[in-house]
Amino acid sequence: MEMAPGQGGTWIIAIGEMPDIRNALPSAIRNEGWQWDRFPTLDTFLAAPIPPRTIVLPVIDTFTMMSLKLIHDIAVVLGLPVVVLGLERHPMRVKAALEAGADDVIPFPTCTAEVIARLRAIARVALPQDDG
Repeated sequence: MEMAPGQGGTWIIAIGEMPDIRNALPSAIRNEGWQWDRFPTLDTFLAAPIPPRTIVLPVIDTFTMMSLKLIHDIAVVLGLPVVVLGLERHPMRVKAALEAGADDVIPFPTCTAEVIARLRAIARVALPQDDG
C-alpha cells in the first residue's frame, strides 16, 4: 500500500479485478478526497498495513462459499465496512452477501456516480469522524 507516514483520510481499497469502470472509479474516488488502492487477492490485502478509515470494495463475479467467507472475514473478523461490486444479481445470492457482512452490494454494470454515492453513504455511517 502506498500510504505515506502520517497520511490519513478515508481509503477505498478494492480486492480483485475491476470491471468496466476500472479507469473511471479510481479517479472519481480521488476526486472525493479519498485515497485509492487495489489488491489482486485477499492475501495480498491482508499482508499490507490497513489504515483505520478503510472501506473495502471486493469485486466478486459469483457469490460462492469462498467469496461469502471473504466478505465475512473482512466485515466481521477485521471489522471493516464492505461494499461488494458484484456481477451476480440473483436476490438470494445478494441476500447471502449482505448476511455474510456486506454493508452494500452494487450490481454490475453500474455507473461510477452510483458507486461514489453508495460509498459516501457507507462512509457517513460506518467510519468514525475525525476530531479535527
